Amino acid sequence: MRSGLIAAVLTAAIAVPIWCQAPAKSWKDRAEFDLCDRITREPDPGEKLKLLLDWRRLYPATDFARERQSMFLRAYDEAGQGDQAFEAARELLETDSSNLMAMLVLCRWAPTLKKPPEGAAGLVKKAAAELLTRLDQALSTTRREMTSFFEGIDTGQPARTEQVPDKARPEQRARAEQVARQALEWASAR
Repeated sequence: MRSGLIAAVLTAAIAVPIWCQAPAKSWKDRAEFDLCDRITREPDPGEKLKLLLDWRRLYPATDFARERQSMFLRAYDEAGQGDQAFEAARELLETDSSNLMAMLVLCRWAPTLKKPPEGAAGLVKKAAAELLTRLDQALSTTRREMTSFFEGIDTGQPARTEQVPDKARPEQRARAEQVARQALEWASAR
């Protein structure tokens, strides 16, 4: 009786973590993996955007939708396409309201918008305030989040890393703080 109870408790202790784990992500096929691999290796933001559009067209339902949206965000940002970067950041924040990379890009491009979308000022105020609150975490999260994804390209599965956020270098932190404060000023003037 006692050994049966112990076996039941051990079985439950092992099974609960398995049930609570998020389902593993996987590529639809080798072509999706190869396309994503090509995107991560492409240095030209314009070409990277073309490849990302192909990925979205060919694989609209992918297990890596969030990572793809983050890649769009970075590519628009790197290409200097502020309106598109702002929109990609806004879309990413709709599905992940705590995404610090999206907050930073949103704040960076908001003051440059020629015709801000409705509700932009409120969204920017909220993002800038959150950035200022979590500034030490903001820059390292972006690096950690994307590094984890890119490391997984080699194995075909996303990397599972548990890293403690490191402190952003002082100049990066100062620049991020400046971006957030400028965005707050812009949003307050609206």
